[in-house]
Amino acid sequence: MSWMIEININDFFVIATTVHDPDTGGEIDADSAPTYDIYENVTDAAVASGTLDKLDDAGTLGVYAKRVQALIATYTVGNVYTVIVGATVGGIPGNRVFSFIVRDTIANRVWQALTSSLTTAGSIGKLIVDNLNATVSSRSTWSQLTAALTTVGSIGKLLVDNIDAAISSRATAADILLASAEGVLQANVPVADGSTQRIPRGDVATLTINAPSTDLSGGKRLFFMMKLDKFDELGDASAKVDREATITQANPLIGTFTFTAVESDTPGKYDAEFYSTDADGVSNPLTLTKDFNVIVFQDVAQ
Repeated sequence: MSWMIEININDFFVIATTVHDPDTGGEIDADSAPTYDIYENVTDAAVASGTLDKLDDAGTLGVYAKRVQALIATYTVGNVYTVIVGATVGGIPGNRVFSFIVRDTIANRVWQALTSSLTTAGSIGKLIVDNLNATVSSRSTWSQLTAALTTVGSIGKLLVDNIDAAISSRATAADILLASAEGVLQANVPVADGSTQRIPRGDVATLTINAPSTDLSGGKRLFFMMKLDKFDELGDASAKVDREATITQANPLIGTFTFTAVESDTPGKYDAEFYSTDADGVSNPLTLTKDFNVIVFQDVAQ
């Protein structure tokens, strides 16, 4: 018995067979592993040969199979191949034969189809043939004058109406964050509004000052101070925090201050500021931020 199947180039296929007792017709294991030989276009020399493996040896009798790949190095698109599977039972040999034809991959069959054959009305192929009638590079979409882009609702008019300045002229994210009078403050904790920082009680949050107009080179030092709201103006509240911050860049100034758990252990609203001094840490104190508050809040989980 013989039959024909189609196999795409480079795809895998399975050669399988069952072996039968020549006397009873029942399934039986072969004397040894069945062999297979594959011939191209009825030539006498096999292009591939091998043996089949027992399939589910514990659960079947006489069932053998082998997984083979139709590699482009061995097989040719368009050619027909004959597979002869041979097995011997009780010293009596027998063969089973089937054939297959090798086809190109589906992708190649689609994209390498001649446009002259794409004539079916309503098909994707005919749609492409009818409408892709010039090279894309010959079109002048990106050379279109903006004055001509006037159709309401079009992408062109949307671009003309809204891209009305160089992107580089817009503020960066760092410019927008908590702009203060003389610098930009940002933190790794939630921001409420304006120049207010919110941090959970006991958190080791980090505040960052970015002051483009400030120069702390020449040994100048950076400090962070925090007191209960407005008490510092009256002079009757000691600082909850007043210690040196870290200068990561002196000119223009970029600095950071990281709270300890103790420094943020008391909920409340605090007035805060970054300030600088000379190298001695005392002389010529200069406030670098204004109207800056820190709110230490009680975390729900605490």
